[in-house]
Amino acid sequence: LRMIRLLRLAKLLRIFRASRVLKRWETRLSVSYGYITLTKFVVYMLLLSHWLACVIRLVPYIEEGDFSWLKNYFADPAEEHPMTIYNTALYWAVMTVTTIGYGDVAMTTSAER
Repeated sequence: LRMIRLLRLAKLLRIFRASRVLKRWETRLSVSYGYITLTKFVVYMLLLSHWLACVIRLVPYIEEGDFSWLKNYFADPAEEHPMTIYNTALYWAVMTVTTIGYGDVAMTTSAER
């Protein structure tokens, strides 16, 4: 089991390899620094929003409570399409990360908050 975990950890090393490839592309393509910085910012925000959406989608299943944001937002979460639930979680994550936070998807339990 530990060996499998170590192999999974080795997959993370690909990220470092990808960053080296990106550095190489930056020097070869002669793209402006501002464009590269803005692109990186957008990619990082999308990645962070995706991770937050996945986590907030997972919290009701870890808690196993009767009341959560899923049951607060959807009448019957079991009948909703998984993509609809993910899109709602992604919407919440983007609104939270960008500090707009409309509040229409409200977190109800202490673990969700």
